[in-house]
Amino acid sequence: MKQNKAKQLSKFTIGYIGLGKMGLNMACNMAENGHTVIANNRSPDPIKKAVKHGAQAAYNTKELFEKIKENLKRKKQTKKIIWIMLPAGDITENKIKEITPFLKRGDILIDGSNSIYKDAIRRSKNLYKKGINFVDVGVSGGPRGARHGACMMVGGSKNIFNYLKPLFTSLCVSYGVEHFNGPGAGHYVKMVHNGIEYGIMESLAEGFEILKKSRFDLNLMKVSRVYNHGSIIESKLMTTLHKAFHKHGNSLVDVPGRAGQGGSAAGGKVKAEADWTLDEAKVLKVHYHAIGGAVIERAESREKPSYRGKIINAVRNQFGGHSLKTAKDSVKKKKLKNKKSKKQK
Repeated sequence: MKQNKAKQLSKFTIGYIGLGKMGLNMACNMAENGHTVIANNRSPDPIKKAVKHGAQAAYNTKELFEKIKENLKRKKQTKKIIWIMLPAGDITENKIKEITPFLKRGDILIDGSNSIYKDAIRRSKNLYKKGINFVDVGVSGGPRGARHGACMMVGGSKNIFNYLKPLFTSLCVSYGVEHFNGPGAGHYVKMVHNGIEYGIMESLAEGFEILKKSRFDLNLMKVSRVYNHGSIIESKLMTTLHKAFHKHGNSLVDVPGRAGQGGSAAGGKVKAEADWTLDEAKVLKVHYHAIGGAVIERAESREKPSYRGKIINAVRNQFGGHSLKTAKDSVKKKKLKNKKSKKQK
């Protein structure tokens, strides 16, 4: 159940950068919980959507900080707070470099991306030299969680967490936010979370492939439903699998068999949390059979499409909104579009 006690919680002015499927929902969630949200994004359409839910528009970095300054004058809040919700890697890195000159001592920069924890440690050190507070936040729950109540794993200092706790609490389900002391700790906990997720999803995929190929004519939607009511393996992932069978049928005919990885669509791969979890397990000399096997299986499905790959894609589409279109689909669509365009000419 979501802790939605807006009147009892402190309200903040937030400069929010990045309105993708997670970011837009989070910005709307913030605004509807009474926080002042100045929303910024590379393309304008998501900004307009955020405005409909109570956010203020900022179409460039200069406007973003001007509006933050205007709003802070009317409030007791003295620290500028910027929340970045962009893809991990160069995009987040470049955005931090761009906005750092607009920040001063005491201000707070929150990174809600799935960045590797080592980046968070480095960024925190660099910003600390300028007196700027850095907070890494791992966010789980997918687009629906971002909109209606997420789970957050927060790193950084305890003092800054305590200051921001009313903000995090307003965005999360009950008991859905925890602090882990130290720069990078939040992203580290989220990294391992996603590694575990890979192992569980692979187990679901293998189990249901066995069920499908068995001597019995099993309705897998019914199997997933009964598994999800009172059984030991009842879970959110089982819920999403049940929804996938309900939508696509037993054979998942219209779902590609090449499993996606990281934040990519079906058939695509981005080295991300599961891979980083394996790297960490090797350093710590910890067994990683389940997670490692899950990563290998996804890679094999991209070479030889499988029913297991279909299950993984179907589940990822349900909980994370990951596209079921592969790179090949996009190329075909582009060729078809070009062909039609030439005919019209």
